[in-house]
Amino acid sequence: MNSIASGGECSILEAELRAIETGLQLCTTRGIRKVWIETDSKAALTLIKQNNGPWGVQYILQSIRWHLEKMKNKITHTWRKGNQAADWFASKGHRERKYKWLEASEFKGRIKGIVILDKIGLEIIRLVPN
Repeated sequence: MNSIASGGECSILEAELRAIETGLQLCTTRGIRKVWIETDSKAALTLIKQNNGPWGVQYILQSIRWHLEKMKNKITHTWRKGNQAADWFASKGHRERKYKWLEASEFKGRIKGIVILDKIGLEIIRLVPN
């Protein structure tokens, strides 16, 4: 089980779905009506695209689907190495235990490089120590 910001416990799948739901809620609040969601969780992707799923995450799935119906959307799988920006932001959110909207102009250091490479479609190469 993973700890979440609200103080409760949830599975990795539920955490992934909650992150997608929160992102969609933020987009709705900000008036963003065109989204492309990339997830490295094949299970989350499958559940969102199907009309079923475990009862414990049904309310999250219903919320996600409701938001997606109101938007022009694309949701795809990406390998973990293609999802480094999301991993960086998730780790930051977990450490700080809060949500924060960041404008691209506020990105500094490593995340700025990760986002730039992601935007132009280049993979990030990880160096493996000897």
